[in-house]
Amino acid sequence: MGQCDGPELDAAKWLQTRSEAWLRGREVQGSPVAASSHRVGVYPAAAGRQTNGRSMTEIRHVKHLEWARQCARPQCIPVGRPRGAKAQGLRYERLLAKRLPLAKHGQWFEFSDGRLGHGYCQPDFLLMLPEVTVILECKYTWTVDGHLQIERLYKPVVAEALGRPTVGIVVCKRLEAEMRGVSIVGDLKMAISLAVAGQRPVFHWLGKATVSLPSPKYVQEAACAA
Repeated sequence: MGQCDGPELDAAKWLQTRSEAWLRGREVQGSPVAASSHRVGVYPAAAGRQTNGRSMTEIRHVKHLEWARQCARPQCIPVGRPRGAKAQGLRYERLLAKRLPLAKHGQWFEFSDGRLGHGYCQPDFLLMLPEVTVILECKYTWTVDGHLQIERLYKPVVAEALGRPTVGIVVCKRLEAEMRGVSIVGDLKMAISLAVAGQRPVFHWLGKATVSLPSPKYVQEAACAA
């Protein structure tokens, strides 16, 4: 597919066009997009907006995973300096890291997908519990993209790399007025139970309270109940 047809092109078709251009290394609206054999899991599109709980960010959807493994930070991934909202989100993430010293923070993974090719991804946190691996995706303000990142990318990659059952939870400080299809709780143990049961939990953490980890017995009982 070539360039967009102009302003009259509807938003959905424009977004699809831009996504495909990123995958193929072509041009969109006259701006060159560099083709690369190394791709990170999230592609920029439409400034990360969301409408009625629907993502407006292109998130890599792994469907034909061939292999995955843990790795060091790839040299091809630049280290940036977050500003504004991103810097605020990073401070919130670092605060959670202090409250969860046993969690693995910022582990990189390398993987290969039969359709999308070679890539890297980096979940925010991994909790290695006896019965399950829990992915924690940290967002200062809730967005459905956090759940989609977990479900489409992190969960299959982490499960394949570690060979363990894997679930995911979005952690956020600020909630939105419309949050459809999610369960909001203020307790990490309850969030893990909901995740194991197949729901979309949101752990609402304001950044002050102590974060308590569940006991092995609690996780086992939650897994049996599911």
